[in-house]
Amino acid sequence: QLTTNDSHIYIDTGLVFDAEKDVILVSVRTCNGGFVALASNKENLNKGLYEILLGRESIEIRNYGLIRNVYLYILCRNCRNCTAKATGIGSIKCDEHMDFWINYKGQIVRIGVGRNARHNQRVSFRSTIAYNPRFILISSWNSTGQWIIRVCAESEMPTSQSDILDSATMEVTTEVSSSLITTPPNRCPSVQLTTDDSHIYIDTGLVFDAEKDVILVSVRTCNGGFVALASNKENLNKGLYEILLGRESIEIRNCRNCTAKATGIGSIKCDEHMDFWINYKGQIVRIGVGRNARHNQRVSFRSTIAYNPRFILISSWNSTGQWIIRVCAESEMPTSQSDILDSTTMEVTTEVSSSLITTPPNRCPSVQLTTDDSHIYIDTGLVFDAEKDVILVSVRTCNGGFVALASNKENLDKGLYEILLGRESIEIRNCRNCTAKATGIGSIKCDEHMDFWINYKGQIVRIGVGRNARHNQRVSFRSAIAYNPRFILISSWNSTGQWIIRVCAESEMPTSQSDILDSTTMEVTTEVASSLITTPPNRCPSVQLTTDDSHIYIDTGLVFDAEKDVILVSVRTCNGGFVALASNKENLDKGLYEILLGRESIEIRNYGLIRNVSLYILCRNCRNCTAKATGIGSIKCDEHMDFWINYKGQIVRIGVGRNARHNQRVSFRSTIAYNPRFILISSWNSTGQWIIRKLMIRNVSVCIKQYVLLEVMNNT
Repeated sequence: QLTTNDSHIYIDTGLVFDAEKDVILVSVRTCNGGFVALASNKENLNKGLYEILLGRESIEIRNYGLIRNVYLYILCRNCRNCTAKATGIGSIKCDEHMDFWINYKGQIVRIGVGRNARHNQRVSFRSTIAYNPRFILISSWNSTGQWIIRVCAESEMPTSQSDILDSATMEVTTEVSSSLITTPPNRCPSVQLTTDDSHIYIDTGLVFDAEKDVILVSVRTCNGGFVALASNKENLNKGLYEILLGRESIEIRNCRNCTAKATGIGSIKCDEHMDFWINYKGQIVRIGVGRNARHNQRVSFRSTIAYNPRFILISSWNSTGQWIIRVCAESEMPTSQSDILDSTTMEVTTEVSSSLITTPPNRCPSVQLTTDDSHIYIDTGLVFDAEKDVILVSVRTCNGGFVALASNKENLDKGLYEILLGRESIEIRNCRNCTAKATGIGSIKCDEHMDFWINYKGQIVRIGVGRNARHNQRVSFRSAIAYNPRFILISSWNSTGQWIIRVCAESEMPTSQSDILDSTTMEVTTEVASSLITTPPNRCPSVQLTTDDSHIYIDTGLVFDAEKDVILVSVRTCNGGFVALASNKENLDKGLYEILLGRESIEIRNYGLIRNVSLYILCRNCRNCTAKATGIGSIKCDEHMDFWINYKGQIVRIGVGRNARHNQRVSFRSTIAYNPRFILISSWNSTGQWIIRKLMIRNVSVCIKQYVLLEVMNNT
């Protein structure tokens, strides 16, 4: 136990170590820089020496060792006061002893935090010359230092926390409490290293079992951080998966510096450690963000050759990198946020905060993937319960994004619903690459993620925009055959696609805007902002649907209170658009008001034979019967036209526009009270594109303002 003054003059500890067998344990308390010299000749420190600086916050170094500020770094140098050969993150303190271990073996100097040389390595340096150091000297700079130096045979190193308790003159300190890594040492062996900007790989010293282990990476670098999973660490020219963690993309390659085989969205930062997980199993490399390999996958690649990687190497390009690498058995991966909290020296970061997905991990399993332009399906790895779950899709692609709901992911030629999310249309098909069974209005974009929801229940596939499956339906299809889909696959056509796929239990779907906000790494987007409809979800429920030309009614799914609500209809169709207000949606032969929204002129016969469906609005109190009242209509082929419908006191009123207080066109007083509750729609002799909204009369003005605002935004 020694004290050094502030002169940076070395004093001999009197200890001699065997470089190949011993570990040096250092406990130091100093305000600026603490120096340890491993020397082959303690009488001459100008050669044959490794100089180690244990510092605090920041540092500037010149080529000849002129140190301006010695702070948060550990420096490893192979000459006295010369330029550092390697750097790592330090943690010395003015008011507390901090623990480090130093090991020299096979011309490699390794330094770590704590008192167990098997864990928490911070920096290493491989020397090209063997100095064979034996003596230990210490000094401090610009402040005094209080030191405890110990030399332990590596074979007798402590293996548990109880073995590394200090004597009665020192507080109990473990390697866990003084490091950035809090995982139990036996569960997740770890190292902490710094890479230079040369893109030359250094060995982490970690070995992983490809079938059992997950690799956790925390990296801070400005450009590209590389991880190599190698079957032979001495020869990186074959049997290697190279992973690039970049600012804009994550890439997986199956050889060194070759073309990427798969890409995903990157998120590294200059000023912050970002967390990733890497998993290799069954010849598939998977990479995700966060620290839980069960969530937030970003990219995957299935290799045709089994390389059987075991070793982990790292490098960085065009900027230095600060790394924390851990290997955890998949069976012991953290399952809750409390298991993955960092130590007090690091901010708490969970797999949620470092990803694009903010849904609680147990509620909505998710993956993030990239598809190429080949229209070849890839498996998302997600399984859904068709009767209970909703699929949330966020996609950015220029042409067509495809989602397949399959009963057998190994055979997509049968038992499949294929969904096309396009720029102009959404299509539902009941076989691969066949004709669409139903179409709706599409809205994908090249430069922006667009949100959709997909629901399958009772043999009906429903698709809508946004993230709330209770609103903004765009298209639906009722299948005559029950396929019982369970698996989700995706592809894109003629352009790459960036996807975020989530599976949420319908009972746990978000019910308010606050439940569907994105994380801080993504702009706040709600189901309202990404659709044509801007009404708040709880005040103005809405759906968007497409009808075929058969005049067969489809249910909008909306229920209205006849005495309190107004129905807003926006329709684009060339001939006739029909709205049915029904008291029983299963039987439309009675208790129904049928409304025909037409275009120019009309002739009606007693039995409902329509010759020209045109400029009239017809109000009827039975299906396809003679009109009871008529008014002037205004539907168009190339433009959505707006109407409002109101039922109160047995009077049906219809007007143009969106304000039920103005522009009434026709009304009909019924002699019988049908008490309609359900809204159904159809079109005749041409398809129809519909937006149906239900709102309480007292909310009309608020909702109208929001409709107009969003349409202005959409048009802009």
